[in-house]
Amino acid sequence: MLGSGRRRADWIYVDDVVEGLLRAAVVPGIEGCAFDLGSGSLVSVREIVEQIAEIVGGSVEPAFNKLLDRPFEQERAADTTFLWNKLGYQPQTALKQGLQATASWYREQLGAALDTPTGR
Repeated sequence: MLGSGRRRADWIYVDDVVEGLLRAAVVPGIEGCAFDLGSGSLVSVREIVEQIAEIVGGSVEPAFNKLLDRPFEQERAADTTFLWNKLGYQPQTALKQGLQATASWYREQLGAALDTPTGR
């Protein structure tokens, strides 16, 4: 059950976060600097849910507008200037590609779990 799905967030694939952190770990002179790891773009929760539903298939329709939206949720896209200027890095994984990879990972994990002798 979901709210309206209108709230937008800056979504980033986990491998891109790891790569950004690894780059930050080896760049000299940035100790104590704060920076954002994100795509720099805002995408609604509704759009993410709809893309996931399309990727995983099935007949279940997302239940939007079943809960109230949280009134004070902030929307803020990552400022990726530091990533590019200091780390020479930009996230590489497109949103849909990251969602597909995540769905595949879960399918593999669930398949492995179903292959165990107990079926759990």
